[in-house]
Amino acid sequence: MATDNISALENFERDMNIITEKLNPYLDQVNIFSVLGLTNTEIRHSYMLAWLLDSGANHGLGNCFVRKLLKSVGIKTDEDVNFSVYREFAHIDIMLVSEKENKVVVIENKIWTDDHDEQLKKYHRFIAKKYNGFEQRYFYLTPDKRTPTDKESAAGWEILSYREVVNCLQKAVKETKLESKEVKLLLNNYINILRRDIVKDDKLIDLCNEIYAKYHKAIDLINEYRIQSISGIIEKILHDLNKEKTIIYNSKSKSKTTFSFYTYRMDKKLPPLDKNDSSWKTNRLYVYEVNILPNNNVRVIFSLSGEGLTNSAKNFIKETAKITETKEPKKGFKYYTPKTEVLELETNEKDVENKIKGLICKIFDWENELITD
Repeated sequence: MATDNISALENFERDMNIITEKLNPYLDQVNIFSVLGLTNTEIRHSYMLAWLLDSGANHGLGNCFVRKLLKSVGIKTDEDVNFSVYREFAHIDIMLVSEKENKVVVIENKIWTDDHDEQLKKYHRFIAKKYNGFEQRYFYLTPDKRTPTDKESAAGWEILSYREVVNCLQKAVKETKLESKEVKLLLNNYINILRRDIVKDDKLIDLCNEIYAKYHKAIDLINEYRIQSISGIIEKILHDLNKEKTIIYNSKSKSKTTFSFYTYRMDKKLPPLDKNDSSWKTNRLYVYEVNILPNNNVRVIFSLSGEGLTNSAKNFIKETAKITETKEPKKGFKYYTPKTEVLELETNEKDVENKIKGLICKIFDWENELITD
């Protein structure tokens, strides 16, 4: 068995140059959106899309992208059309309005969250009244053509995929002579991050399946020991922070890839319950979790319980949604996760330890912003 494992690893190592060459177009060594941690922040994608859809913005695309995207969903426009672009107008993620052509386009951006509290129906009702007489189109934008959870509220809404967005953007960048090298780099970075992290790229999926089929024994072996190594590092960091009384951590609460902890400051803001009535069947209304993801990257999340809520906890959730610019969870929710940080790990063990410590420190900094009293 040991000989087979060694042989599998040797074959994998021997062919590493070939594998790297195949994957290189997707590796994207430096990406500004990854560096700044913006990939997993839904609202930042809305800001980026609003900027790209604004033909008067300084991206250099003019109305090329907006016209291509609208054409892809069957909306015809004049060549010189200019839309006024609005963000969070009446809580709507993105809205395009052309007074000249009597058109209004509404886009609700949902990457990781779902619709709630009949919001789609409310937006439709508001726009129908305010822009009576305009051609109105409503789009529910997701990475995978996911349909709204509230089917009744979604009447009149069409499904739009990020795949269509990235394809139109790529064509617009290719057809436009961009004078600014910085803008071109930014746009290509955004296209790459959408293809890699948001849209399921069929070519990349096929390539990964091909590589895994050939080297699955070596990959499984590496993955198994890699997880054990990362798990040990996380366990040590959390134990050390617990000893320093920086966090509250009990190793009994961990699993192979998930580690839960609490903080004294958050315990003061959300005092433990008398009974185990939270969504996790614990006495705490929140949890910080460190997760080892399938790709061996590490994620830290902060989640709030939807069960066992006190009045002060309900108020805190409203404050949190406002401060973090996230949508308030709908009534009867089970979990609400307003904060997520993801770390792409390197192979050096010391580097991994320092990066994970830095990731947790970022969460502490965020907590300080959230709790000011």
